[in-house]
Amino acid sequence: LGTREELQGKTFRAKDINLMKYASLPDGFEVNAKIRYRNRGAQASVYHENDLLRVEFHEGMDSITPGQSVVLYEGPDVVGGGIII
Repeated sequence: LGTREELQGKTFRAKDINLMKYASLPDGFEVNAKIRYRNRGAQASVYHENDLLRVEFHEGMDSITPGQSVVLYEGPDVVGGGIII
């Protein structure tokens, strides 16, 4: 239990990255990141950290949950995805 503010986060890392649209992404690449199936997603920037991606939302997101999938979009196109750790 906690406050809504305590549920919000702006950054997470993802493993098991699968890129679909590009062979690699430059640091700071802008995406719409969805962290839940019915979530509309939010603007974020992605950065490489060894074999992980660090995803930084521009605004706080509720309940970033380890084990859930993240899907990265550029417009209607799927850029890739991974598993939140």
